[in-house]
This record gives sequence, structure tokens and C-alpha cells, in this order.
Amino acid sequence: MIVTTSALAVSIATGCTVNESHLQRECRAAAENVLDVLVAAEPPIKQVDRSEFGELEAAFEATCVETRWSRAARRCISWATDKTELRACEKRWTARQRAELQLELDAMSEDLDRQKVVRIGRRMDQIRDAICHCPDAACADRGLATLAAYTRSLKFWTPDVDREAYAARMTAYRDEIAACAHAARGS
Repeated sequence: MIVTTSALAVSIATGCTVNESHLQRECRAAAENVLDVLVAAEPPIKQVDRSEFGELEAAFEATCVETRWSRAARRCISWATDKTELRACEKRWTARQRAELQLELDAMSEDLDRQKVVRIGRRMDQIRDAICHCPDAACADRGLATLAAYTRSLKFWTPDVDREAYAARMTAYRDEIAACAHAARGS
């Protein structure tokens, strides 16, 4: 391997060897592709933004670097075009690499669930407030149609944490929205 003077200087300055720098680049590319595949797989109604998966990308990249995924694993993930191909790449990880990634994903799962509950709550607040300010039945019907589309987009999702509190809040939203729609209809 031929190493240029500037590459060697960068390696010494950053504390990385030339190979570690290459590993980091390939891990970053693999992590970025995981995001591309996941975002592309989401239905258009969800309008998923890459920023929602930032922590996931960081977890994949860090685990890849720390556990030194094989070149075959990094390339497999970098070239995957859908979730099925991504899952097929898992066989290229060692048991330790699989376990380390799972630990990372489990740790972030609770936080992501809580963030999603907050986003759902904000959207439900907006829909409820719009329906509660409706002057007539037509307005309430439009609000209820918006609510139906939004709840369909959630696909019966429930969080892995605080399920009872989430269910109670969703029930409260249902009751509040029903009361507002009833009032807008004048019945």
C-alpha cells in the first residue's frame, strides 16, 4: 500500500490509521444508505424526513466502526436497495456485532417512542383545536376527515413505553373531538 505524506500526516494528527479512516468512510456510507432505504420504504402520506432518523444513522455508523464490520458487510449494506436486501446483509455480521447493534437500537428505541408520542400529541392537539373551533357541521366533517387520514397513517402504532398513558391520552382526544364535533353539528 502506498501512503502519501499528506495522508500519513492526517492519520497522525487525527489519531487514526489510514485503514481506520477508510473504515469510517465506508461505515458512514453504509449508515447513510440504511437511512435512504428506510426513508424510501415509508408511505408518502407519512412524509418522513431524514432528520427523524439521525440517531439511527449515528448508531449504525458508530457500531460499524467500533465493532469493525467486515468489508463485505459494509458493502452489502451500502449497496442494498430495499429492506429485504438490508436484512440479508445481517448474516455478514458476527454475533458480537449483531448484539452490539441491538443494544444501541434498544437504547434509542425508548427515546424515539417518546419523541413520536410528543409529535402525535401535537398533531392531535391541532386537529382537536380545529374541530373545536368549527362553526358548522361541514367544518367538523372536514376536521374528522383529516383525523381519519392521520390515524390511518399511524397504522395502529403504539409505543413500547408508557402504553397505558398513551392509550388514555388517545381516549381523551377521541372524547374531546367527539364532543366538539357534536357541538359543531348543533345536536
